[in-house]
Amino acid sequence: MKTILITAGGLSPVGINTILSLKDFYKIVCVDAKSQSESVAPYFCKTYYEVPLASKENNYIKKILYICEEEKVEIILPLTIEETLVLLANKSIFAVKGTQIANANTIENLKTCSDKWLINDFLRQKGISVPNAMPVSNANDIRQNIIRFGYPKIKVVIKPRITHGSRGFKIITENKDDLKLVTELKPMDFHFVKLDHFCDIVENQNLNAVLMDYLEGDDYSVYTFCFNGEPLVILPMKRTGLIPGMSIGWILVKDERIIEYVTMIARAFRFNGVINFQLKNTISGPLLYEINSRISATTVIGRGTEINFPLFEMLLAENKIQEIKNKIAEVRIKWDLKLYRVQREIYNYEDNYYEI
Repeated sequence: MKTILITAGGLSPVGINTILSLKDFYKIVCVDAKSQSESVAPYFCKTYYEVPLASKENNYIKKILYICEEEKVEIILPLTIEETLVLLANKSIFAVKGTQIANANTIENLKTCSDKWLINDFLRQKGISVPNAMPVSNANDIRQNIIRFGYPKIKVVIKPRITHGSRGFKIITENKDDLKLVTELKPMDFHFVKLDHFCDIVENQNLNAVLMDYLEGDDYSVYTFCFNGEPLVILPMKRTGLIPGMSIGWILVKDERIIEYVTMIARAFRFNGVINFQLKNTISGPLLYEINSRISATTVIGRGTEINFPLFEMLLAENKIQEIKNKIAEVRIKWDLKLYRVQREIYNYEDNYYEI
């Protein structure tokens, strides 16, 4: 059984779900920036190491190399874009040691997909429909250009170009009463803000943000596995439950418009491996607002229909393309499958983990 290393193993739910998806096929070494006593990952993965943040590149690479040598790791599966970029930039060092990085996309593509404006601009130039968007760098940019999006009659989205987990996402609107936002605040209402209030806060700040159409329609997270730009499987998931920064319910929907749209995007980027597309299914058709070029939190939906995305990512690193195609061909996708995310409690007493 090959030994693999999974980064960000304590990241819930993506790290835990990835470990569970692969534990029957590989010996797993798990790393995370948290100490063992602070992470739940050791409950799921017995071999655990604390590592520096990827932003501390030299220290991070040095520690990962040490772990790979100590544990005889053959493949590294990074679960954050920051770690993926650092590891791919140093992949020749790992190759000498006999260790591969399980992400077959180019660094250029990964960097483009981590920037919401660059994604939008790239696809627009390819003739693929995307929301109206433009980069902004300060409060004056916002005030001068927001009218192009139909403001104040229409809500407008502003968000950092590079972020994840809905951090910094705001909906600029004049149609929300300030008092009600304070006294009747619901979990999703924290996104709303008025133009003057937002601009006052960022008045003297340098922003790296993007203005974008506020999209009406069902929200979808679409999972694919691609090879040389061709999707081998596409699973569109309609979100049916949402809390700030996280989805808690989905249904698998066979929507041909979404499947065709995502196929065009995958071909434009010539993607490889697991790719997650986030879009709104509007009246005029699907419109993309984000791409995650890695395994994401709800990739686990595939396990419910025998599509093991993390396993496919590993098989791609092993160049077992035909095995992936055979496994996909054998699957009968369970359209209308529902997925619910629930919490579970794990106890840790004196570094012994258990459930009740």
